[in-house]
Amino acid sequence: MRSDFDVYHRPPVRGFVDVTVATPLVQAEARRQFNRFYPIMNREAEERSVVVIERGIFSMLARGGARVEDGEVLFWNPVEGGFQAYDEDYNDLMLGFMGDFKTRCRRSMQQKAANN
Repeated sequence: MRSDFDVYHRPPVRGFVDVTVATPLVQAEARRQFNRFYPIMNREAEERSVVVIERGIFSMLARGGARVEDGEVLFWNPVEGGFQAYDEDYNDLMLGFMGDFKTRCRRSMQQKAANN
C-alpha cells in the first residue's frame, strides 16, 4: 500500500458548472487523455473509450472532483489537496489510488466474510 494515501484531502464543495462552456473542454480533455494514456485500438473501440472518459469527467465535475478554470479542466489531487491538470504523475497517482482502494475494499469484504 502506498504511504501517500495515508493522507486524503476531500475536494471542496462543487461549484456551478456551465455545461455549454464545459462540454467542448471536456470533449477535448477526453480526447487528449485517450491519445496520451490509452493503447492504439480500432476506431469503434476508440470512440467508445473517449465517450466513457467524457462521462467520467462530467461525473467528476458534478461531484466536485474536477473543475473548469481558465479554459482548462483541472482534477482534484487528493494527496496534495488541490486541483491540477491531468498529466503523467496524476495518471500514476489515480491508478495507484484505484488499486489501493480495490485492495482495501477486498480486505474489508474478506474480514466481513470471516466474521460471519
